[in-house]
Amino acid sequence: MAEPLREQALVALVAALETISGTRPWGGAYLNTPIVARVYKTPMQHTQFPVLLLLEGPGSTFEIAGVDGMFQHKFSIVVYGYVHGDDATTRTTWLQRLWDDVITVLEANRILGGLSSDIEIGALETDEGELEPLGAFAQTITVTLFESKVVV
Repeated sequence: MAEPLREQALVALVAALETISGTRPWGGAYLNTPIVARVYKTPMQHTQFPVLLLLEGPGSTFEIAGVDGMFQHKFSIVVYGYVHGDDATTRTTWLQRLWDDVITVLEANRILGGLSSDIEIGALETDEGELEPLGAFAQTITVTLFESKVVV
């Protein structure tokens, strides 16, 4: 029996984000391979960086999409990114590098291996330097999923 469609989408997103390693488009590599997880912890609870967390976001919808039991999910997800600045590279630079890598991976995986019809990039929030030398962003995304479901 298959997991619910939204769970499958989260698993696929984690797998896609786990590909962020090695030499990046910005010409370097992270000091550590980014940790990708689905359990919320604050930036201060981590000892290794960078970190990416995927959690369900507010505002998801589930609607009838046609006849014969077809439904549309608009699944809201928040991708949290955490970094740690150092003497050589500021938290802002690490934050921008990680955010750009996340967006690039999401754009390259818009259909999540056939699970999704689209990924929409939403609002971005940052900590605005409050956590120095740590940095954090919260990127909202909406994954559109179609599902044929028998409702009895």
